[in-house]
Amino acid sequence: MKSLKKLQHDLESAADSTYASNHRDPHLTVGAGVILGEEEYGIFVKRCHLFANSRSVFSLQSCGFDFMNNRYKGAEDWLNPYLVFLDIEKSSYLVDLLVSVQNELVYDQDLYYGTLFDDIDKFQPHTTLVFGDLSKEWYYKCQDILATSDFMLNGVMDWFSLVEEWLDGIRCPCEYFKFGW
Repeated sequence: MKSLKKLQHDLESAADSTYASNHRDPHLTVGAGVILGEEEYGIFVKRCHLFANSRSVFSLQSCGFDFMNNRYKGAEDWLNPYLVFLDIEKSSYLVDLLVSVQNELVYDQDLYYGTLFDDIDKFQPHTTLVFGDLSKEWYYKCQDILATSDFMLNGVMDWFSLVEEWLDGIRCPCEYFKFGW
């Protein structure tokens, strides 16, 4: 069975697209981007350690592929609107994690995308595979390629990271927090 990174690489190679893998590894986003100053950063990191220690490991499973042709661009307004992603099953554990991130970590922070979520029913857990420089033509070709894919992700959620974004749009994990088990 292919790894998630290999699947991403294969799609990008076919589509002549490299933005996603050059800027971040496949990941499951459960936050909305916290805006922190230098002083606030250290306090927030301590809060994240406490949060992670209180969490238990849980299973994740993919449930197909999905596609978006109207991606919200945020500060990266030059990016193409096409996005290919792997859907992740919205388990009660994952919903609990999202609600806990909102209520225990970011409730008093300025967020890059405004709010974490307005309605939990709208939360669509996913791992982005290809985006940024994906052309319209290859957006549709990726759909054809994945229509016959038997790729399935079975994994665990046992850590999370803070990701620092630099002005040129490159994101780099800068802190890792392992769940307390």
